[in-house]
Amino acid sequence: VCLKEHLNNVVEKSKQIHASGTQGRGSLITLLSKTTVNTVIDAIKHLIEESISADIKKAGMFSVQLDTTQDITGKDQCSVILRYVTDAVHERLVAVIQCSTTTGQSFVTLLTEVLERLKLDIGLCISNSTDGASNMQGQYRGFSALMASTN
Repeated sequence: VCLKEHLNNVVEKSKQIHASGTQGRGSLITLLSKTTVNTVIDAIKHLIEESISADIKKAGMFSVQLDTTQDITGKDQCSVILRYVTDAVHERLVAVIQCSTTTGQSFVTLLTEVLERLKLDIGLCISNSTDGASNMQGQYRGFSALMASTN
């Protein structure tokens, strides 16, 4: 509510200044520049991540689901989904990251980086789910095997 009120005030002041004086490019502040929009989106993303992280810490444990798919350019994109239980079961998409390599170890590294960004301990991860690909389910160097040895 505070942000909305502030933005409304800024826009109203801008309209008053625009109406009373200079007419031309840049004289009306709309707060719709690419930079402003990206800053607002980043702030919202940060708040959502903090909320998810706090919920997971309250739950005390979580499970992770990793899956990859190719985008239109043929590059692998990995989705990271965390599941946890508080008063209800929650499933949160926390990252979609381009993968340069698709080994089991690279997925463990990717997950570790995501969890560090969320300030979550990988030790709270009690389970994982993946597709049946060998890089995910391999007995020795697959993602699941490496995760089991981590915990």
